[in-house]
Amino acid sequence: MSRGAGAWCRSRRRKTAIMRLANMNFAQTCRANAAQLERSFEEAIGAADTATSSTLMRFAERIVREGCVGINMRPMVLLDFLNRDCLLNIHEWAERVSARAGKPSVEVLREKLGPYFERRMAFDRHFDRGLEFRYGALNIGGLGAKRFGEYCLVFNHGRIAARCTVGWLKGDSLNHYMTDEPRVDEAKLCADCASDDHKHMLATLKHASELVTRRPDYWPRMVCREDCYIEAIVEGSLKPDSLGYVRIGKLDFDLYWEYAFIEFTGKLSELDRYRVDAFAAIDERLQAAGVSWETVEDA
Repeated sequence: MSRGAGAWCRSRRRKTAIMRLANMNFAQTCRANAAQLERSFEEAIGAADTATSSTLMRFAERIVREGCVGINMRPMVLLDFLNRDCLLNIHEWAERVSARAGKPSVEVLREKLGPYFERRMAFDRHFDRGLEFRYGALNIGGLGAKRFGEYCLVFNHGRIAARCTVGWLKGDSLNHYMTDEPRVDEAKLCADCASDDHKHMLATLKHASELVTRRPDYWPRMVCREDCYIEAIVEGSLKPDSLGYVRIGKLDFDLYWEYAFIEFTGKLSELDRYRVDAFAAIDERLQAAGVSWETVEDA
């Protein structure tokens, strides 16, 4: 290698290293917001009347006690997770499809994500190890964000904390923290994130105005529903042994159970038979893993 070529390579490596260092570290960013969250939380409690203050504190305590990572999945994604013994994120999934289909993973991602492709890539590439992120939502009960799937996986928080780092965003990463370019809106994100031990403050501040008009039995739906949730960003591997249980609507559960294990002669459409067969396969794998179902009355 010539002297000029060697200098170019060294310069290239330095630039690459600088770019890596310039990436945000999400966990550190969350920890850096702790003091501001504490101040804002104390101010909200102090400014409220006695009844409201009591409600805010009870809500925060419930988040500490019950708050965990929930991930909604469709049947085949859940089966793949249980069979593979690890949860693939979107980038890992694309690599697997790419190897089978013989097309670049970036094209697989573009087809899968559609209009969200540019934002997803820009967000994940903005962070250290961002291409390894796994996404979920804060859950204290209920069926979660069902548009991502009818099965809501509820992870045991202690088991996740033992092997993963979990950070939280006040809203959805792609819909709330990306500019038109798209680029990450760092100022907004830095003000709206929380480490795991401050998620109760983030959740309370987000829902403070709504809490005064909602009964406690509505709180699970308020925290996580179709269009509104606190996003969990998990750095680390998620495995079935971290599952607490799988939650599903009671009506769906009763119907699937009846057709899968009781009513064998019922006539079903091809789509309904697929759903029932998937449910039966999921039930078998959950039993083998020692994971139980939890049913919830549909809203």
